[in-house]
Amino acid sequence: QIIASRSFGAPVRSLSEISEAVSWHIDRAANKLRAQGSVAATVYVFVETNRFKPIEPQYSAGLMVPLVAPTDNTFTLTDAALAGLRRIYRAGYTYKKCGVMLVGISDTAQRQGTLLLAIDDAAAPNWTVEPSQAQRERSAKTMSVMDAINARWGRGTARSSATGVTQRWAMRSENRSPRYTTRWDELPVAR
Repeated sequence: QIIASRSFGAPVRSLSEISEAVSWHIDRAANKLRAQGSVAATVYVFVETNRFKPIEPQYSAGLMVPLVAPTDNTFTLTDAALAGLRRIYRAGYTYKKCGVMLVGISDTAQRQGTLLLAIDDAAAPNWTVEPSQAQRERSAKTMSVMDAINARWGRGTARSSATGVTQRWAMRSENRSPRYTTRWDELPVAR
């Protein structure tokens, strides 16, 4: 399993903002998946309200979304996660956290095939259709380019547009402790 989850920096009520956060988490999880040379067969998506505020209405839900074919493609995983999110989202709640979990992980070289035929149906979501060999190769090249750009210019430089631009929901970090052991730019300077 690979899990990507964070609490929101500000309370979130809209499906569009939660969708951005879920897409961001999928992007991070898919990057880890590719880094270890794996594919995932199922996406689990969840949302929850703030359980430490019992006076507010409480809700939490999660849903497993099985894929027809295991993949490491960020866009396919995002589509599946957002389809699951649309099924579990309930209006009228103030959400505190969301996340995704990639399940059924296997080695890319040992990818389990399916008996279903590749269908070229533009109306079908890409996570419900077995991709052809050419589609898998094109997907691998696209993900390789994205990973190379992000490795060179920093995480999140190349990402799905579903992650949004402003990200009002992003975790706040202005009060965090300095990261002296992991960030050169935060080392104290003696004067």
